[in-house]
Amino acid sequence: VKYECVQNITREETSIHTYSPMPYLIESTSLDRIFVYQHGIQWHRNERQTFDWAIPAFVPLTYIVWGEPWISNFERYAHPEAWILPLGSPWYDYLAEQDIEIEADRSWDVLFVSSSPSSDVIPEEHELYHELFETVWKTCADNDLSLAVKLHPNESPDWYLERGWEEYIVNFDGIEEALSSASVAVTDNSSAFVESSVLGTPMIVADINGHGLESLGPVANTVFTEEITEIHDAILDLHTGRKNISTDGAEKQLVRIGDSTKRIADAVTLGAIEDKR
Repeated sequence: VKYECVQNITREETSIHTYSPMPYLIESTSLDRIFVYQHGIQWHRNERQTFDWAIPAFVPLTYIVWGEPWISNFERYAHPEAWILPLGSPWYDYLAEQDIEIEADRSWDVLFVSSSPSSDVIPEEHELYHELFETVWKTCADNDLSLAVKLHPNESPDWYLERGWEEYIVNFDGIEEALSSASVAVTDNSSAFVESSVLGTPMIVADINGHGLESLGPVANTVFTEEITEIHDAILDLHTGRKNISTDGAEKQLVRIGDSTKRIADAVTLGAIEDKR
């Protein structure tokens, strides 16, 4: 049913723009007219999980990703003849252009972007997450640094309440406000590190579950580590300016900023893609 409905719309000639090229989309038009957009960090939990409908390995499609660092991640799962174009994202262009109040010396020394583990994860992940936040909390307490926790929009504060850390939860209007009001940010694997990079707030990404995010680096405004023991020094280095990870010519950008709409429009023009192939 879906195949027939979509085919009537495409007439086998119109482009399909999607986040997830399901079978009925693939069957509805030619493969070179299907454009798949990156819609998150799209990182698999482990190497055994090699299939995702966002990146179907059995057909060569055109993928539009945020920047060069993401190409290798898509290459790991996409068809060998897939076309992966680092064209940026209109959302990140918009975010970079916003006149967000960065105000007054930044209100918080350290922001923790939360994703506290749910009850269905294994105990080891609970323990690692607890150790991560405790390290951030202790680093702030020992060095007289202010600390704020930004909950995920779908996250309950219960995890923090149960551990006596509720006083650090701050009700920000959104992730942009939270990141723009902090000198340094820390998270485990929240995609907020991409917004942080765009907004220019140094972010420490503690990949405690070993997703392999470190392979994205080195990139501007972002420090990746899998070791919780490195968090203490990283916070102090970034807060005091001992380590500078702002943009410089030797570092890639997580997101290609500026004119992404034009780049995407040019790329999805039939002639442009055919010429590149």
